[in-house]
Amino acid sequence: MAAIALFCCAYILGLLCTSLPGYGLWLSGVWAGLALIRRHYAFQSWIHRQTWFLPQWRSSLPSAQQFLIAALLSLFAAGYLQLRLPQPGFQDVSRLLPADQNSLTLQVTGTIERRPSLTRRGSVQLWLEVQTAQFPQAALKDRSQKATGKLYVTLPRKAAKNLAPGQAVTLTGQLYRPKGATRPRGYDFKSYLAREGAFAGLRATQAEVHSPSGWTVGWSGGGLLGLAIRDRIVQSLIQGTDGRTGPLLSALVLGKDAADIAHDLKDDFIQAGLAHALAASGFQVSLILSAVLTLGRSLPTARRMGVGFGALLFYGLLSGAEPSIVRAILMGCASLVALGLERKTRPVALLLMVAVVMLIYNPLWIWDLGFQLSMLATLGLMVTVPPLMESLDWLPTPVASLVAVPLAATIWTLPLQLYIFGILPIYSLVANVLTALLLSVLTIGGLLASCGALLWPLLGSGLAGLLFWPLQLLIAIVSGISQLPGHALALGSISRWQLLALYGCIGGVWLLGKTQWRLMMALGLLVLLVPLWHVKSQRFLVTVFDESRIPLMVIERPNSTVVINSGDRLSATQSLLPFLQREGINRIDWAIATDSVSLQQSGWSALLSRLPITTLSRSIPQAIAQAESGRSSPQPQQQIDVTLREPMTLGALRMVLWRAQPTILEIDLDAIAQSGGAQNGSAQATQRWLLVDNSNEADFSAWLSTVQLPPIRVLWWTGSSVSAQFSAQVLEKLRPQTLILSAKRQDPTVVSTLKQRIPQLFWTAQDGTLQWTPTGFSTTVNPGDNNLAPL
Repeated sequence: MAAIALFCCAYILGLLCTSLPGYGLWLSGVWAGLALIRRHYAFQSWIHRQTWFLPQWRSSLPSAQQFLIAALLSLFAAGYLQLRLPQPGFQDVSRLLPADQNSLTLQVTGTIERRPSLTRRGSVQLWLEVQTAQFPQAALKDRSQKATGKLYVTLPRKAAKNLAPGQAVTLTGQLYRPKGATRPRGYDFKSYLAREGAFAGLRATQAEVHSPSGWTVGWSGGGLLGLAIRDRIVQSLIQGTDGRTGPLLSALVLGKDAADIAHDLKDDFIQAGLAHALAASGFQVSLILSAVLTLGRSLPTARRMGVGFGALLFYGLLSGAEPSIVRAILMGCASLVALGLERKTRPVALLLMVAVVMLIYNPLWIWDLGFQLSMLATLGLMVTVPPLMESLDWLPTPVASLVAVPLAATIWTLPLQLYIFGILPIYSLVANVLTALLLSVLTIGGLLASCGALLWPLLGSGLAGLLFWPLQLLIAIVSGISQLPGHALALGSISRWQLLALYGCIGGVWLLGKTQWRLMMALGLLVLLVPLWHVKSQRFLVTVFDESRIPLMVIERPNSTVVINSGDRLSATQSLLPFLQREGINRIDWAIATDSVSLQQSGWSALLSRLPITTLSRSIPQAIAQAESGRSSPQPQQQIDVTLREPMTLGALRMVLWRAQPTILEIDLDAIAQSGGAQNGSAQATQRWLLVDNSNEADFSAWLSTVQLPPIRVLWWTGSSVSAQFSAQVLEKLRPQTLILSAKRQDPTVVSTLKQRIPQLFWTAQDGTLQWTPTGFSTTVNPGDNNLAPL
């Protein structure tokens, strides 16, 4: 069994190491080196002389031949992943995009692959299997051509009405090339589409349905037959409750993809540390198996196994092929086999084998966050719950179980959460304990209501109606916890070596025994906190986001943070807030709103609901727009109206608002830059920035002739594009060393001309988010860091 565990680990580690330089070839060298050491006689003699080495470890130590097989398996895994990477076919629809264009108007005909769902912007998203493509502006004989591949499609809700999986549709819109990560450790949309087998997206405006949805059986996405049955169940549950609690009940039973849960409710579950409750996993599978085996206890063993396999397969078709549910179903099937053979299973070895089977089927799952968290949480339940139950023997067994299960899962998933999100959920354990019984009742009740809906929709609705008030209680508890002050502590994203060290400490407790937990905990805290403290105490960083509508900047200094504008609610919650959390920022000391749009679009209220703001400076006297959810929005501790041409200071940071509409803001980083970078000679010149927002060139040039500005180091031009004459009219007077253009549309020839006249030029549409330190600027387009990959 030790050899099987070694081979499984070699394959999994070989896949993980493909993101490292050399595709992890060095890992095979490590295995080969261990084989040489294992074969050496002196090493074997040394092992037998060590009293600390557990006897069972001596007997199960892999042989040299087994280490060599592990080296070959790691090599195979690295090559296998490269072979399975999706590549666009010769007729893939993405190849219709010319190399010098990022979008074009196109009509595509194909089949809807999955259930359409709502996005945060209120549009509908779906996946389309493409069959033909047409150019509306081309001649009739050249219009249609065969095309293949998959498209990620978004379209307005009105145009998407009554769309369903299996329908043949023609969509008209803008075909576009997806972007990679444009922010530090940000969401890589291009890689996400590639893992799904899509290499282009379509912003559709019209949809024409050619055929109704068909019923075919398949596994991907639950199969169309499974989707049709699932929709019948979901509609029955919603009719018995309402539009808010019905989708929640459906998610508790069938997973988050079964229905469109309100985004604010989904966010509450995430902030409370209960996101796992919305994902179909082992809990639902264990309930189904328990019910089947109990009801069929009078049947022969073979029939009980057959009924169990059928129930698991049927549930898989309904819930879809998400990694967490596939893992749970495979382990459930293995448990049925062990029951039929009357043999005991080794949980950890079984988990490793299930992981290998899944990764052979789809090696790209190694980078799927759901797969990673599911495997780690399950491992934690297997190896950490028993010692925790022993330590909590002073509590009643049911209470100890309520504490031990979520605590074990949290211990094993927390390092990965810190690496990706940089957040420590403070009340996660409390939330899991408070809602454990309620979630169990709702899940069991939801399964019964789903069975009733299969027989008769009104029966399912009636059973679901009995769960309405328990669902309301669950929502109230989750919402209350998510709004508690300090519900999530932003520690900042940890590095890769910290991630490995933390899992080394956790694994040390497992392998060496719980007597070493204090030592390992102390080491883990040192590994976690000391580097984070060092970075925060030394950091001076200016981040210019690639927003083209509203200028967005974050200035990080030791013990203080400044944010200029928040954008709309979506930008604030999906771009700015995750960035602040990954930077370990729990408070905004100074917020500056330079225009009325930023105040009107409730971005500040969204930030205030998650982070306190000490001072908000407004260039225009106006109240902050309230949150769309209707909740009372917190307010900054202090709100002040900015006086034109009056300096504003926070420590060594100084700003001057020269004009309000359109905005012209001077940002003086000179004192900070000299204190943070003068030792390397990079701060000899004045670090004074000038932000010009939504101003045309003629107006700005005329205004510039009426004032006397100090020397400008960086000119940040946002909102509108610039012309080739811009340098002659403006740049020669200001003479900036760096020009930042944040316009979404800009003539590339003008950019090339300006680059010849300015020492340094950045265009955020191409370069992505910019970051400045006293050592200079850096861009973040294609940062080479996959935020969904732990290595």
